[in-house]
Amino acid sequence: MADTTAEWSLSLDTQCPQCKHAFDLRHELVDSAANVQACETDTVATRDYETACPECGHEFTVDFIY
Repeated sequence: MADTTAEWSLSLDTQCPQCKHAFDLRHELVDSAANVQACETDTVATRDYETACPECGHEFTVDFIY
């Protein structure tokens, strides 16, 4: 048995084009109906994804890249 464990950590980072606030979309995806797999890119679900900045409320779209 190993001495300890290693934990995977994933994020889906973006930045608001209006106020430049950086945030992680991963938590938003968990709570939404979007069926997106980790590291998924260039699919219907990962192009023009609609979101809003949690800081200023600006609505914008993002494309997921890996």
